[in-house]
Amino acid sequence: MRIAQVIASTVFVLVIALSLILFVQVKPEPNGTAIFIVPREASVFLPFLILAAALGSQLSAIVNAANSRSEMLVQQVGARLPQKWTFPLILVPAIVVVLLTEVTSAVALASRVFAAYFLLQALIAGRLAWRARRWAWVAFFAGVGVAMGVVAVFGIPA
Repeated sequence: MRIAQVIASTVFVLVIALSLILFVQVKPEPNGTAIFIVPREASVFLPFLILAAALGSQLSAIVNAANSRSEMLVQQVGARLPQKWTFPLILVPAIVVVLLTEVTSAVALASRVFAAYFLLQALIAGRLAWRARRWAWVAFFAGVGVAMGVVAVFGIPA
């Protein structure tokens, strides 16, 4: 699993780095369609592949998140709330937020929430590294935590 994470992280960083070159050359309008306009310069099919990958990724994330949140909710309230009712309770507000907000604002808000979550993860990892007296890791997780804190507080839509 660790090797898979390293490979996925490497591919992700390379895709972002190489995409930045295209963004500089193409100079699209700063809106939600830019991610589909720029790859078209590399290949006619690339925007469709990106769309399919994004939809598959988001669908998988939604199903996984809804299922895990449903199980957590049932654990908290016990038998008073059947699990089949937890899904609408979780998904309807999420769908309403997406439908009623502008796409870039929703993405910016989600990014800030993820950054806050990763800040908490970095704090936990830093604390564990502190206990183990692994000072290089403490410094690394402190840096990640600061970066995530900046994104969480100052992150704004493009």
